[in-house]
Amino acid sequence: MRAISYMYQQSGGCNHRHFCKECAYFEQRSRGVAKTGFRTGMPDYEYHCMKHPEHAEWNPVWLSCKGFTEKKPKSKSKKSSSSPLEDKKTKKVHQMTIMEFLGGEA
Repeated sequence: MRAISYMYQQSGGCNHRHFCKECAYFEQRSRGVAKTGFRTGMPDYEYHCMKHPEHAEWNPVWLSCKGFTEKKPKSKSKKSSSSPLEDKKTKKVHQMTIMEFLGGEA
């Protein structure tokens, strides 16, 4: 049985809104550098699904299975933006009154 057929059978169908490469279980591993063909000298990759590990190779553009899980977005910086209007303990935004804006006491 083909890997894609087995995947859909085990999961109960496909999720037609997403591809396997968008799933959190999808993994791309480097195979080194291609030695033959038109891709000679370019990076070569192999693809795997961690949810269906019994199959060696995977295709990133297959429609995903029912076990699709969104990838967590990677944050580029861990710095928190601290605003003078933000309470650091509760992380709630404080709305300024007109008197605070004008410099008076509220």
